[in-house]
Amino acid sequence: MPYRYRCHACAADGRRHGSRADAKTDRAEHRDRAHHGLTPDDEILHEPGLLAVGARWMLARLAARR
Repeated sequence: MPYRYRCHACAADGRRHGSRADAKTDRAEHRDRAHHGLTPDDEILHEPGLLAVGARWMLARLAARR
């Protein structure tokens, strides 16, 4: 499951990581580097993978047939 850090204050997106802990590390590094340790409006997003996107599409198509 990919995770990504996003800072809304400066519109920065981190790279995708396989774990939430790695995305939190990106957040800590970004806060230190760009915001001098302050806490901006930010979040760690869970981004669905290709399999989840395909499954949602298939379920939507099946539901539409009824």
